[in-house]
Order: sequence, then structure tokens, then C-alpha cells
Amino acid sequence: MNKLILLLLAVLTASCDSRSVAKLEEPAVVKPAQARLTFTRDLVSTINRSEKIIFTEHSFRGDLIDGAANVSVVPDKIIYETRELTSIQKAAFISAIEEMDATLQEAMSKEINIFGPAEATAPCMFAPHHTITFVAQDRTLSTMEVSFVCGRVEWDAYKSGTPNAFAAMLYKFVGFIGLHPDRDWEQLAKDTLVK
Repeated sequence: MNKLILLLLAVLTASCDSRSVAKLEEPAVVKPAQARLTFTRDLVSTINRSEKIIFTEHSFRGDLIDGAANVSVVPDKIIYETRELTSIQKAAFISAIEEMDATLQEAMSKEINIFGPAEATAPCMFAPHHTITFVAQDRTLSTMEVSFVCGRVEWDAYKSGTPNAFAAMLYKFVGFIGLHPDRDWEQLAKDTLVK
């Protein structure tokens, strides 16, 4: 039996050369370190291409619900405040991202999972109250929806998910530019709709 296997292997090896053997490649898997580098590179590139970067603080449809009808009372997004970044703020944004990236590199070297816990966590409703719009030549390049309630950011230009540390960095940056990462959103919607 062993001789038969050896004979078959010898025949197969002799009849195959490097031109006739299809090369099997591993499927492309984005590792966390690669994803982090790609995210940072893509974000800094988008910031540099943007003529305007606009941070908007707004309502979310779930801020105010009519309990009897179980429907949102908020008709559309209510814009509370808007900030267009100055050139100094734009530079500070890039600096904060690069600083975050250095922190992520350190976490990766210690094999800390920066993209979230390995085990399932309690579900959290994505309730974005901040939007970042990147604009060039009077057109939107991309937008980010930010939910500080969940610590999640969804960027339409980047489908691989953003590092958890990015939401934490944005929390500080939003305060730095004079917006509010944390408010009583329900009361704010009520007060605004009464006006």
C-alpha cells in the first residue's frame, strides 16, 4: 500500500511542473494592524482633500417617541449646532488622529483587541447625534455618523469598521471645537419642538 502511494506521488510530481500547477493563495483577510493603517491613511487623506470639514450636532429619530403610537415625534433631523473646522482645527484633527494611531500601534504590539471585545456585549442602539461631512469642490466626499452613546462611528467611505479608540478621540475633539458629545437629547428635542 505504501509503495502504491509513493508511486502515485512520484507520477504526480513528475507530470507537474510549476507552470501547470495552479497557485493556491490565501483569501485576502484584513488583519487589525492592516485595517488600522488603512483607516488612518484613508482618513488623513480625506481630511487633506477636504476644503471644508463640517461637524453637525443634531437630533436622532429615537430621541422623542410618542409612547401611545410608538412613533418618533421628531419629524426630521433638528440641527442644534454646526462647526466648520478652521485650518488650525483641521491640523489639530489630523494631529489627534496620528496620536490615536500611535496609541493603537502600541495596543497592537501588546495584542490588545482595539476593534472591540472578542465576546458578545450587550446590544446598543446606534443613535448618532453628530455627523462629520467632508466636502471638496462643493460636493460631499464622505460622511461619518457618530454615536457616543455606543461609542461607534460609521463612515460611508470605509466599510471595515472604525477602531474603538477613534470614537474616544472624537469625544474629546467634539468638545475641543465647542460642541457637546453628551447631552440630554430627549429634553433638547422637546425644548426645540416647543419653540
